[in-house]
Amino acid sequence: MAIAAEYLSRQGEKVLILDTDLHVGDGTLSYAAENPHIFYYSLGQEQLWPFIEQNNSENTHLEFLPESTTDEVYIQTLERTIPPLIERFKPDIIGVSAGFDTFAMDYIDYRNTFQGGFCLSPKVYKTLWDIIDQSLIPYFVLLEGGYNPLSVSTGVMTFFDKKK
Repeated sequence: MAIAAEYLSRQGEKVLILDTDLHVGDGTLSYAAENPHIFYYSLGQEQLWPFIEQNNSENTHLEFLPESTTDEVYIQTLERTIPPLIERFKPDIIGVSAGFDTFAMDYIDYRNTFQGGFCLSPKVYKTLWDIIDQSLIPYFVLLEGGYNPLSVSTGVMTFFDKKK
């Protein structure tokens, strides 16, 4: 994502990165913190590796939710934070770091291995696509995470099924 954002930034584009992976993208966060044409937003689990504090800056915003967060709280957070962020930053393009390790399937299978997870359904990603579509800003999506193959395929299909 950082490479794509850098390329677009060099073309004069303002890039909003929305990272929905369970873990904060610490490399992308570090990169974005130093580029005023890129804004990094992450919605991940609190107190989970890489153990980054919520330390927002002019072009970064981190949101942390507790382990086993469900659709209702996650969707409320998306709706509360993303539209005002889009309005304030006014990006030319949005890049989504789509981490499907937030699905309940990953939580059931890997909770002990990763010390956490969320209990989300495809409804969350359909809501995310709707929020972005309503902004009328072009966007692209990169696969970030998901350990259960069914989580990944289900997550990817929410993007392709969103227009039905």
